Amino acid sequence: MYIHEAIYDIDDLVHENLHIHTEFSTCANREMTIDNILEAAKKTQLKMIALTDHHHPPKVGIIDRTEEWFKNRKKRKNNEPVTYLEKVEFLRSKLEGQELPFKVLVGAELSSYDIGKFSDTDEENAALDYRLYSCNHYHLKYWVQPEDRSLNSYVNRCFENIEALLKAKRADCIAHPFDGRYLMKRIEDDLGEDVCKFSAAIKDEQIAKAMELSKLSQTAWELNIPVVLRDPDFHRRFFNIGREIGVVFNIGMDAHKLVAIDSAAHADELKKILL
Repeated sequence: MYIHEAIYDIDDLVHENLHIHTEFSTCANREMTIDNILEAAKKTQLKMIALTDHHHPPKVGIIDRTEEWFKNRKKRKNNEPVTYLEKVEFLRSKLEGQELPFKVLVGAELSSYDIGKFSDTDEENAALDYRLYSCNHYHLKYWVQPEDRSLNSYVNRCFENIEALLKAKRADCIAHPFDGRYLMKRIEDDLGEDVCKFSAAIKDEQIAKAMELSKLSQTAWELNIPVVLRDPDFHRRFFNIGREIGVVFNIGMDAHKLVAIDSAAHADELKKILL
């Protein structure tokens, strides 16, 4: 498991970017090769990065670029599928022997797609340096929706999912934990296009309860920079409750392009919002 001490100095926090997608993720630009990511990171003051491609449950009809990549470079016997562990092994092989001014964690953006249900096996989980879990990708077909599609029901479901994940002690960090983009179209209440209405419905005591549990499980919360910039009021509240309780925050850019590698470029904006 990866965890660092609780840091609330933004200038220190932005020296990490623990949410970077490679070319294997379909959401990422084709330029996001390992070599290009490392070269871009060398031009920054980053001290640590994490490679976090999406991980979906098998047989859900979602295909990333891993199969395509391997088929183009390595013949498969009997069309055998590429396993996630093979991808992890490949990423590690690309890092071998490299002298880098920063540490690289080979991780994944895993899926907690229902209460107590996770996309990864125990073997896959143990093979990773960094386990970043999404709990709110409700736009995906396999994500289990609550029976009641009201706003409050989704808020409650969000915390039930997070609580089950924290109790399972599988995660190093929870990705973009309260980003409303992924579920606004699922909620039956007419909320318009304002994604901040979801986070505005979250109560301080709900955040505090979840954060107390995260301290026990030694799980961090992601300050996902694009999400923070879209929803500043909530994240000021989120960050300050976390400081009071003493939780760990990790910085992630959810980088899909090389220009999003350098998290420090947003330090001043983050300070204005969070502090």
